[in-house]
Amino acid sequence: MMISSKMPTGAHWVADRWALVLALTLAILTVLLLASSIARAQERPSLPELHLAACPEASGLHAQELDGARGMWFPRPTAECMLGRLTQLGELVPYVRLLEERLTLDDERNALQARRVALAAEEAHVAEAALEAALRRAREAEEALDAWYRSPLLWFAVGVVVTIVLEVAAVVALSEIRP
Repeated sequence: MMISSKMPTGAHWVADRWALVLALTLAILTVLLLASSIARAQERPSLPELHLAACPEASGLHAQELDGARGMWFPRPTAECMLGRLTQLGELVPYVRLLEERLTLDDERNALQARRVALAAEEAHVAEAALEAALRRAREAEEALDAWYRSPLLWFAVGVVVTIVLEVAAVVALSEIRP
């Protein structure tokens, strides 16, 4: 019984098996850690708490003149409330920037995916051409095997003819030797 040198035996087989188990375990843990970090990275950042108190309405707004200045005038509490809202909305600027960066990254990722699809289609086309060439070569090889000069019947007939010719030549040669 011959054992292949590539197949581990005895203690080597056990050590190789444990090395494989360890490698697979490390690979699975790496994938899980990567997946969890990607999931955490894709979570939305928390928005700042905006407590927008209802501003008192500015009722009856119409053009007025105050100290010689013509314009729309409303009470001071309403103006302070509107200014507070605008100040709090400024805290959203970093979040908006993050969303813009995310959109840019999504666009880049979509472009990469489109490129992957194009490359996959190109590879499929190349593989298809290689398969067609292999099938064509296989057909040619099969046709070469079926060629007339490879027929077993032909070589049997040639053998029979050569044997008959040799026998006739031997009979003629023997008949000339014996008077």
